[in-house]
Amino acid sequence: MFDSYSLYPTGKLSPVVDSYVTAELDGEDMRDDYAFLESGLKDNKSQFISYAKRILVGEDAESERIEALKLLTACCSYDSINCASSIINGDVGSVPYINDVCSDTGLSLLHTAAESHAPLCVEMLLKRRARTDMRSKDERALIPLELSLSNVRLIVLLGDKDLTVVKLLAEKTKEVDVVAYAYAKAGEIVSLTALLIVASGKIREATVALRDDDDDDSVAKRKRKTIYEAVIQEALRSNSLTQSVCSEKRMVLLREIELLQLFGAAVFSESVDKQTSPLISIVQAGDEAVLELFINTNFDVNEKNIEGNTVLQCSLKGSSVPHNQQTRIMNLLIAHGARVNQKNKLGLSAVHFAAANGNLSALEILLAANPDLVNMKTVIKETPLFFAVKNNHLDCVELLLRCGAITEIHNLRKQRPIELT
Repeated sequence: MFDSYSLYPTGKLSPVVDSYVTAELDGEDMRDDYAFLESGLKDNKSQFISYAKRILVGEDAESERIEALKLLTACCSYDSINCASSIINGDVGSVPYINDVCSDTGLSLLHTAAESHAPLCVEMLLKRRARTDMRSKDERALIPLELSLSNVRLIVLLGDKDLTVVKLLAEKTKEVDVVAYAYAKAGEIVSLTALLIVASGKIREATVALRDDDDDDSVAKRKRKTIYEAVIQEALRSNSLTQSVCSEKRMVLLREIELLQLFGAAVFSESVDKQTSPLISIVQAGDEAVLELFINTNFDVNEKNIEGNTVLQCSLKGSSVPHNQQTRIMNLLIAHGARVNQKNKLGLSAVHFAAANGNLSALEILLAANPDLVNMKTVIKETPLFFAVKNNHLDCVELLLRCGAITEIHNLRKQRPIELT
């Protein structure tokens, strides 16, 4: 009987319309009920008012308001703005409260319109100050913006570039930052893309409170970071997990980093300090994939941390990252302009760190790039040879000697390298 309704936007009857209208579809009332359904779906205001008044007549005030809410919910699900306005304006009788929740669905009017991607009704409800922060009373407990982003039709709407509902809700929703981060962390890249299309400015400026792995969970200890920083942190964390656990999620996070860069949301919070700068965190974690994405942005590849260590030096400092991985990261940094001869506050260069860490391949590349580094001295007059000897890296000692390392040089303690064995 209802085959003719397959041409309407959702391709099916709204559950509210279906239960409300078709419950009485028998005998001589069938034709009138069918016409009433038709008036709502086709947004025929005059016909809708006529039939709605018949339904509401004889009800007590509270029952009439509840029935009017069900009718208005049905109108919002199909974006029947004229019919919805007639109820809001009192043309059919009792007027529901704008933030009433339908007991059948657990949704407010704005929830229903948002989930149905009904732009005309969403705009009308927002103008009447419908709450954007109210969570649905069903098991999902979502705000309207989240409902608009969780609809499976979103991919189709992205293709059609019809994101009016998402745009309207994003403009009026204060929690856009929280919603965006939640989708980014969960790997919901379609929903994140929709938000970036309509509200890239809000997402660019947004910050969220995050807890570092070594911090306690108190709010006071949490640091505020941009969405971009948060996604990078999540990507770095995923790289520390086992491959089977994180591979799929990690690929999505890497694509999200690219996505945020594409929409101009690759920004950093003002609270970023030199000790925890993103670039230094990336190289210390040994994450080549994130570094390759990050290094093409507008960032100083020669920045230093609070100890004066450059990004290049930090890439060679840690012992948790395999040497071959350290070397690849070092090469990438050098290719993008990292200077090999810079010193930290103690006078150590990248060559000193490579020798101390026993990274033979990195040491070979650095000395080939600048042979004069072989006898570069620290503040206490120690050359890379001192560090290789102290840490018992014999292969590095041999390389340094072949490259001209001076063995009779003395540090401030009047020691020669051989005396540190």
